[in-house]
Amino acid sequence: MARLARQTVAALAALTTASIESTLRFRSILLRTCSLVSVAYSTATGRLAEAPYVGAKLLLFALILLLGLLARRALGPFRDGVAQLQ
Repeated sequence: MARLARQTVAALAALTTASIESTLRFRSILLRTCSLVSVAYSTATGRLAEAPYVGAKLLLFALILLLGLLARRALGPFRDGVAQLQ
């Protein structure tokens, strides 16, 4: 009985983790895309003419999000291996 309970808890934890990761990935992609579109639109319409550093900050923010997403993707197999050890 206890073994079945542990397996059930482990399966639910894996399902919850996968759901959270897919939600975070979607939010990251959406936020990065919106940042790029915002900078492009603001530059094209001249809204950033007085403060061009704002566009650079937004692009840097989008780059940080991209690198975080790529790091998560690259470390995926490592994370699976560590989960199997536990």
